[in-house]
Amino acid sequence: MSVNGCSGGDSASSPTGPGNPTAQTVDVFTPGLVFSPAFVTIKVGDTVRWVITGVAHDVTFATVTGAPQSIPVVTNQTHSRTFNTKGNFPYDCRTHPGMAGQITVD
Repeated sequence: MSVNGCSGGDSASSPTGPGNPTAQTVDVFTPGLVFSPAFVTIKVGDTVRWVITGVAHDVTFATVTGAPQSIPVVTNQTHSRTFNTKGNFPYDCRTHPGMAGQITVD
C-alpha cells in the first residue's frame, strides 16, 4: 500500500478484520480547507477513514461505479469507507470549493 499526500499529512495503517488479515486502514485528515493526504492509493478491501475536525466538511464522491456512499456535512467525527472495487474515486467537499482528493484502488 502506498500513500501519497500533497499536504504532507500523516497517515495510519493497521490490519483490519479477521476475514482479510492484510487489509489496511488509511486516515485522511482535514487540517483547514484541505484533505491530507489528498491522494491515497490502496488495495481492494482496504478502508479509508476521514477524520473531520474543526470546520464542518462533507466528502462527496463522483458518480462512478464502485464509489462508496458520500459523507454528509459533519464536524468532529470520523467516518470510514471500505473500497471493494478497483478504480479511481475522486471526491470533494462541496461546502468548500477547491477542496478535493482522490482514492485510487489497485
